[in-house]
Amino acid sequence: MDQYQYFNYLNSRSYLGMIYRNFYLYPKIQNLLINPVLDIGCGIGDYLKFNRKATGLDINPYNIEFIKSKNLNAIHMHHDEIPFEDNTFPSILLDNVLEHIEKPEKLIHEMHRVLISEGKLLIGVPGIKGFLADSDHKTFYCEEKLINLIESY
Repeated sequence: MDQYQYFNYLNSRSYLGMIYRNFYLYPKIQNLLINPVLDIGCGIGDYLKFNRKATGLDINPYNIEFIKSKNLNAIHMHHDEIPFEDNTFPSILLDNVLEHIEKPEKLIHEMHRVLISEGKLLIGVPGIKGFLADSDHKTFYCEEKLINLIESY
């Protein structure tokens, strides 16, 4: 799926999903994080609308253009390069992103670099049904595989 198609896919998600994210998921996520949050792979800015103190990064220029049209804070990123200084953010959110990346090691290294010491990293990945529902997903992460990937950092 190309970037424009993926942008359209994100904009076609259900109203029920939006209600779930805004009234259940994002409040729970925010209780675990410290502002300002860096939302990597921010999509069309759903979390950024919820938390206006967050900064979004995405590789899809259509997503970034859309987010900026909503007066939200987002930056276009190049693959695996986070355009911030070391030790910048107390929290990083990587929600439904990791499964799209074939080789995530460089991105994880970059996240580690910009996350302050004792900072919080929150990663969300789909379960097996969600993973199989999107042809753009590359790697399935069970809890053990995810922990093993992150622990070395």
